[in-house]
Amino acid sequence: SQVLDRAIALALDQDQDRLSRVYQLKALLLIDLKRYEEAIPAIDLSIMNAAGATEKAKALSVKADILSQIGKLEEALEIIHEAIQKDPNRGRFYLFAATIYQQRGELEEARDILERGLENLLELGERFDTPRLYGALLTVLVQLGEIDDAKFLAPDAEASGLSREKLRRILGRNPL
Repeated sequence: SQVLDRAIALALDQDQDRLSRVYQLKALLLIDLKRYEEAIPAIDLSIMNAAGATEKAKALSVKADILSQIGKLEEALEIIHEAIQKDPNRGRFYLFAATIYQQRGELEEARDILERGLENLLELGERFDTPRLYGALLTVLVQLGEIDDAKFLAPDAEASGLSREKLRRILGRNPL
């Protein structure tokens, strides 16, 4: 903690985003130690000091993670949606929101957020998170019993980089 406090003091002399990242690092370390309640003030300082929308969105996603870890799923959803508004081009934000919806048994909402995220990323030509979003969406479609829709999307999912093995696991007894 003393090392982080010194890093914070040094960051104060630098730019705001650097200070935000130091507070975010402190929060992440506290999360690793499962000291979630202590991580909240650190991440709040990170959010407060983030100068840009992208940096603020990253910090918001960390806060959403903390809240989900302590069972505050409704608050976590509100925060991750705020992160999505600030930076709609991060696939992991959509995946995180969908995971919370799935935990709450809200599969239609999980499907909707994944479809929205996939649409955004495909418009951008973003390739990194696209296979993961396809995989999550196919899983939700199978859980909803929408097998025909899942089969219809499977070729696009494979073309995005989702492996045939992963597709088979997701579709299970419902081969292509």
